[in-house]
Amino acid sequence: MGRVKHFSETMSGTWQKKSENGYERPLPLSFTVTALVEEAVKPLGTVNAELRGTIEAESLAKGSLATGDLEMSPVENKRIRYRLEFIGDDQKKYFFDGWKSISWLRPLSTWTTLPGSIEDEEGNVVGKAELKFDLSTTPKFLKSFGFESRALETRRFDGKKGRLEVWYDTFSDPDTGYGYWLHHEIVSPLEGEAYAHGWIGVFPPDASPIIERFGPKPLKEGSSFDIGEVRVSPSYESLQGTALRIGSAGGIEWDLKVEGGDEPLYTFPKFSWENELLPACQVVPHPSAIFSGTIKINGKDQILTRAKGGAARIYGHGNAKKWAWLHGDLGGGDVIEVVAAVSMRKGLAKLRALPFIQIRIDGKDWPKKPLFAAAKFRATFFEHGFEIKGRLGRKRATIKVDQPKERCLEVAYKDPDGKSATCINCERSDVYVLVERRGRKGWETVKEVKLEGNGHSEIGMRP
Repeated sequence: MGRVKHFSETMSGTWQKKSENGYERPLPLSFTVTALVEEAVKPLGTVNAELRGTIEAESLAKGSLATGDLEMSPVENKRIRYRLEFIGDDQKKYFFDGWKSISWLRPLSTWTTLPGSIEDEEGNVVGKAELKFDLSTTPKFLKSFGFESRALETRRFDGKKGRLEVWYDTFSDPDTGYGYWLHHEIVSPLEGEAYAHGWIGVFPPDASPIIERFGPKPLKEGSSFDIGEVRVSPSYESLQGTALRIGSAGGIEWDLKVEGGDEPLYTFPKFSWENELLPACQVVPHPSAIFSGTIKINGKDQILTRAKGGAARIYGHGNAKKWAWLHGDLGGGDVIEVVAAVSMRKGLAKLRALPFIQIRIDGKDWPKKPLFAAAKFRATFFEHGFEIKGRLGRKRATIKVDQPKERCLEVAYKDPDGKSATCINCERSDVYVLVERRGRKGWETVKEVKLEGNGHSEIGMRP
């Protein structure tokens, strides 16, 4: 699957309404759109993109949603064409159609000037427009270009049988001590139609955790997870440029923004995620994300302003035979992600659990090659936790996770092949992480962190 690319652009200027006597006086018009490019870039050819944003046209449309397409063909057709559809203040449908006529002898003016026309549903011209790209916004425009992390938010499921796709968020609120778990799944069984479902778990500091489920419902078209009452919106689809989590299940409602998150963390090798080389893969597009918004629990609002955690993804054939997972914020932008699993595949099911580890310290990820490093670490499972130990080169790590029973949720899973699995999830786990480096005087501490009640972890098993 190719990478999804995107960028945002604002064009502003004026439009003139057409009348019997010609065109009336100019009025302000501007639009801000995000372009989503799913095909390969062709520098000498034509590339098409989907557009989504808002348009503001005085006396016509006030902040209306605008959708359409962008044709980028500066060499082949010597133009960049914008076509947008929007609803006017009179609740009628209108269309903007315009293009930048590219001249390589005058690149600055032709790449920044967009003349166009506005038509109604019958194709009648109702106005003309002249828009400009403000060069002072160039830094913001360049910053809007995105590749990896936001592409990783996009749905991968393509209709194949026997597939499982997951979006899950785990985060802790430092103001209240609550932990949260949002889990969204697309399941494509070996027999029957694909469906979408999931759950939300809430882990209070002074009470037993609770869970509410949503779905299952038939799978809808789209670039992410959407069953109507529950939606995962990637950042490139949001008018604010932030990822959104919106939904309700039982007595819980949520409306959250997911911002920041740093560079993606590839717990498994990047090439295995991109090419589906393993039975299942996990990746963390936003390992240090900030969650803000409202979670309403039985009518009572929990206001989040700086909850921190990770937004992760899974794609593959189903859950492992046995697994352990950890996500932990180590402070100062440092983070740890661990997946230790025994595969369900014949020939692999008899092997010990392989720990895939990524520890980010001061912006550097270790181990550099998680697949090779997995053989150097050992995972030990306990009734209420697990431990990972190992050495790679001049570094070694010790990771201990304790999941007190009273803080845990037991959740049943169902794989695409119909087999069941059970996980014990804790979003208020206690975690100890020690990373050491071999020096001239012996082992020196690189990072030592204790997380008390704000680690995110899970143990999974088969019945």
